[in-house]
Amino acid sequence: MAVRPCGPGSIVVKHPADARRAVDDIKAGGADFIKVYNRNPREAYCALAGEAKQQHIACEGHVPDAITARKLPPPDSVPWSTCKGSR
Repeated sequence: MAVRPCGPGSIVVKHPADARRAVDDIKAGGADFIKVYNRNPREAYCALAGEAKQQHIACEGHVPDAITARKLPPPDSVPWSTCKGSR
């Protein structure tokens, strides 16, 4: 998941609705996790993480640059335990 393509097969998301649809498509395609890149908008990332949690699919990768310690979403809105990555 990225704002701009990072390579073959990458999906660009800019809005929360795009992110939720992408989770649906990725899961329907048989993937067992979602790789996240650091340039996703905060709102899209939170929507993606929340949808991934509801659909029981892990997201791994980078915490977006738009999410700082001061802008962290509430713990119950994003599955931090399933979103692993570097930051």
